[in-house]
Amino acid sequence: MEISASAQGMAILFSCAVGALLAAFYGALKIARIAFGANTAVLFVQDFCYCIFSAFVIILLVYHTNHGQVRWYGLLGCAAGFYVYHVTVGKLVVLAAEKIIALIKKLLAFLYSISVKPLINLVKFAAKVIGVLLAKIHKTAYRGIKSIEYRVRLRRIKKETRRGFGFI
Repeated sequence: MEISASAQGMAILFSCAVGALLAAFYGALKIARIAFGANTAVLFVQDFCYCIFSAFVIILLVYHTNHGQVRWYGLLGCAAGFYVYHVTVGKLVVLAAEKIIALIKKLLAFLYSISVKPLINLVKFAAKVIGVLLAKIHKTAYRGIKSIEYRVRLRRIKKETRRGFGFI
C-alpha cells in the first residue's frame, strides 16, 4: 500500500514526537530514582515495565500512522526523537531536578534538625530522668521492705525469746 510523501512526513514527525514523549517518560523515571533511590530489583522492574510500555506505544504508533505496516522511517523517527530529547531537554530537566531534589533534601534535613530531633532528644532525656527516679524509688522501696522484714523478724525473735525458743 502506497503512502503519499506528505503522509510519510507526518508519520515521521509524529514518530519523533512519540520518541520525545517516551524519553520524557524515561526522564521522569530517572528523576524518581534520584529522589527516592532504588536498588537493583526496583531498577530492573522499572526498566522492564518501561520497555513493555514503550513497545506497546510504538505498536500503537505503527497501527495509527502506517495501518500496521512497520516502516523503517517510523522507527528511525522514534529513535531520533528519543535521542534528541534525551541529549538536549532531557539532560537539562534531569540536572534541574537533581538540584531541586538536593535542595529539598537539605531543607527537609534542616527542618528535621530544628523540629523533630530536639523532640527526640527531649524524650530521651525525660526517659533517662524517669529511669533514674524509678531506680531511686525502687531502691527506697527495697530498703523500706527490707526494714519492715527486719522489724518483723526482730519481733518474731523477741517473741521466741520470751517463749524460750520453744524449749519450755
